[in-house]
Amino acid sequence: MYFTTPEGFESLAETYFALCDSGETIQVARKRGPVTLQRAIPYTKVDLALFVGLTRREDLDDLRKNPAYSVPVARALGRIEGQRIRKTLLGEQDGRMAQFDLKNNSGYKDEVTHQVNITSQYSDDELLQRISLLERKLSGINGPASTPLIDGKTGRILPE
Repeated sequence: MYFTTPEGFESLAETYFALCDSGETIQVARKRGPVTLQRAIPYTKVDLALFVGLTRREDLDDLRKNPAYSVPVARALGRIEGQRIRKTLLGEQDGRMAQFDLKNNSGYKDEVTHQVNITSQYSDDELLQRISLLERKLSGINGPASTPLIDGKTGRILPE
C-alpha cells in the first residue's frame, strides 16, 4: 500500500483520476498516414486498486469495510461507476460491456424485487364472510353467482 491514512488514499485516488482524465496519446493508422490522437483513459476498479498499491480489485471492497476508509473508497468507486454510466449514455461505450461491468463491480441486477407486507384487521373467517357478502351483493347486480357461497366457519354452502 502506498498510503497509511484515509486522506492518503483519497489523495492517491484523485491523482489516479487526474491521470486518467489527462489521457494518453495514441497513433492511429489512416489512409493518408498516421494520426496522433489524445484520449481519456476510462476509470477501472482494478487500475485504481493497483495505482494505490493494492494487489487486486477485491482489496478495495475489503478496505471499504474499514470504517475509517469507507467514505473515501465509496466515493472513488462511485466516481468509477458514474463515469461508466455517463460514457454509456453518451454512446462512448458499448452498453453490453457497461452492463457487464456494472453488474460485476457495482452491484446492479436485472431483477426487480418488491417486498409487500399486508396486514389485516380481520381474521381469515371474517374475510371469507366479507367475500361471501360481496359475492351475494354482486350476484344481485349481475345475476346469480357462478360459484357457491361458502360459510367461512362451517365450510357449508350458503343459500342464495
